[in-house]
Amino acid sequence: MSTDFASLSHSFRAVSHERGITIKLGHAQQLLASAFGYQTLAGYQSSSDEPATIEDGVHLILDAAALQQRAADLGLPLPCRQVVDLIDVAFTSRLRQSRVHASEMAFFDFLHDNLQSTVANHGDVGNITADMNTNGVREIYVPFDFTLADLPTVGETLSIPITGHISMEIDQDRPYAGHRVDVQAIVSVDRVGHRLVGNVHMEIEQASENDPYANRPLISRAEAFAQRLDMPLELMEQLENVVVDQNTGTSGEGAYGYWLDFSNADPQNVVRAILQKHGILLFDVGPTFLDDVERDA
Repeated sequence: MSTDFASLSHSFRAVSHERGITIKLGHAQQLLASAFGYQTLAGYQSSSDEPATIEDGVHLILDAAALQQRAADLGLPLPCRQVVDLIDVAFTSRLRQSRVHASEMAFFDFLHDNLQSTVANHGDVGNITADMNTNGVREIYVPFDFTLADLPTVGETLSIPITGHISMEIDQDRPYAGHRVDVQAIVSVDRVGHRLVGNVHMEIEQASENDPYANRPLISRAEAFAQRLDMPLELMEQLENVVVDQNTGTSGEGAYGYWLDFSNADPQNVVRAILQKHGILLFDVGPTFLDDVERDA
């Protein structure tokens, strides 16, 4: 579906008439020219930036204050919201898949909301968060800026690289398994006219679990035992068959840390040394005890 300036002018008059507002064709054309970013109809007609045919799927970004002032200059004392609404209905009645935005900020909000939705519903993001013990989304952080001044010349594309993340609500009743996914995204927008853009596209280039321990030095399990028991590393390196069980509390449903059970460990001389020093062979540790421990240890 497509349209042109003349058809939009007639739609604008028809919509106005339906709402009890009489507007001359010349005034309708002047207001439409203002909507497209020109002070006069002559300015619009002489511009080489505007397409002769407007294809569906575009976004018209208004300057509502300038549009209201133009209406006042033409002797049409219409409220700002009403002028925007008339332009919106006239435009979208011709172009069903297109949208009118009252300001640059309104268009930015549209971009931001759509990018957040794209992140939340992306398959790679969903696959990662599915393995996390969480209670839904806490925050989607995708910082970027947009103004019409950022757009390139007509016919070219603006690409905005974005680094952000999606954070999940941690479920305190289950073992921690991560809560944040880092994302790399691109928002691209084609400039179609002075205040007209098209082909708005959101792409998630990369999604990866944020591992706060990725760059931290890891220690061996023997080192972890030595630190917890305050015993020589040389002894702990001899240990085998130490049982590490999750501490689920009395209900069996919580996640409070781990039990270290040396009862059936070997060799016996090390086990006796542990018992002599501490008087017990079963120790409780917190839920982060294994975070800095080598996984293949």
